[in-house]
Amino acid sequence: MGKAEEAFSVCLSAKELLYTNDSVLIDDLTLSTLQIVFQRLDHLDIATSCYEYACGKFPNNLDLMMGLFNCYVREYSFVKQQQIAIKMYKIVGEERFLLWAVCSIQLQVLSLVPTLIFFNSFVPPPER
Repeated sequence: MGKAEEAFSVCLSAKELLYTNDSVLIDDLTLSTLQIVFQRLDHLDIATSCYEYACGKFPNNLDLMMGLFNCYVREYSFVKQQQIAIKMYKIVGEERFLLWAVCSIQLQVLSLVPTLIFFNSFVPPPER
């Protein structure tokens, strides 16, 4: 077993332990370490699911929510970025989270621009 496979196996075991054992402490350091390994091994979805689980278990933990936001950034999940940023704003009332939400909305719009340009190139302009 190579080093990458071994790291993946260890991280999957840690993930399963987090999911099945309620006495295991879920902290941001552990999750961020798992996230780094999963990212390097091209499994961002697993890292995101770990953060989603942790945020579900501890819904007002700002550190975990910021980690989840960063997972959504890495996955280009603009709508989910917006949702978690607004949730963080509602919890602590810091304007930076509103800025994050607005930026996420802008990214949603900008991601649609190529689609609109493509669509408009095939649709003739309306007659007057």
